[in-house]
Amino acid sequence: MTIDTRDAAAGCDPRDLLGGRRVPFLSLRANPSHGYAYGLEIMLRHPLGDHWFGWQSYSLQRSVRWTQYALEDESQHVTGQGESYLPFAFDQTHVLNAVANYAFSNVF
Repeated sequence: MTIDTRDAAAGCDPRDLLGGRRVPFLSLRANPSHGYAYGLEIMLRHPLGDHWFGWQSYSLQRSVRWTQYALEDESQHVTGQGESYLPFAFDQTHVLNAVANYAFSNVF
């Protein structure tokens, strides 16, 4: 993992700058990565009677990225470096949605 401190202000929280602290950030230019995503979605829609209907959907998806990481022992000392595909930070493997709708009469 590469730490780039040339322009630390661009990669830190503005609240940290107010306290006078400059926080280094991980440079994506110096540590390129790649990954892939795949998934499946199923949706069911059904009338519930008397102006009501609803639907449910389920998504099974996976998003992974090739990355380097530090290996640590029990006392949190770095013992080496590894690299592999790991789930992306924004990966949401299982997503379930449910909706109920009511259709108002034409009076409105």
